[in-house]
Amino acid sequence: EWNVWYQRKQTRFDWEEAPPILEDQYSLLDALTFAGMALTLINNSDRVKVACLAQLVNGIAPIFTKKGGGVIRQSTFYPFRDVSRYGRGTALRAVVASPTVETVYGDAPVLHTAAVDDPESSTLTVFCLNIDEKEGHELDLDLRSFGKVTMILREEMSGSDPDAVNTFDSPDLVRPVSLEPAKGPCERCAVRIRPLSWNVLRFKYSN
Repeated sequence: EWNVWYQRKQTRFDWEEAPPILEDQYSLLDALTFAGMALTLINNSDRVKVACLAQLVNGIAPIFTKKGGGVIRQSTFYPFRDVSRYGRGTALRAVVASPTVETVYGDAPVLHTAAVDDPESSTLTVFCLNIDEKEGHELDLDLRSFGKVTMILREEMSGSDPDAVNTFDSPDLVRPVSLEPAKGPCERCAVRIRPLSWNVLRFKYSN
């Protein structure tokens, strides 16, 4: 694809930069959709071995720049970062009971989850996506099989406007925030998951 976005002028080595194209800006809703696809890949990792993000900067990409300087992280950057950073280890087959919402493809759970165990660092990551537009839901976790468990990280990306996008004037409008982890033992704990939100929960365990 080298030089496919450039236009040839009169001489062989004289090039004129083409105008920007395909520089889509992604909303909170786009990020949640991206997160749902990432969870599907994790939960089917016994069959899907490699998944790639084709574009990384500007062209339908999670990182956006402008001529003359400046860079922002689009909303889709964050679930991609989280899954890349914490989705390493062994994907677990979680048993989940969730309310459902009617879609054109049938009923779908409003809480989508994926869990990844990293035995080398004795950490467990639970990703949770709430697609309910109006209601928050309780995520009850039973982690007793991991022995002594404590929550070490909790991050949430949500917002009241699903169409919100990051811009150069407001680069942090859509981004995760760190929340206080649950205190004390967390072999069994409950976490309130806000409407239209992407959540990362990290745990440390010892047998």
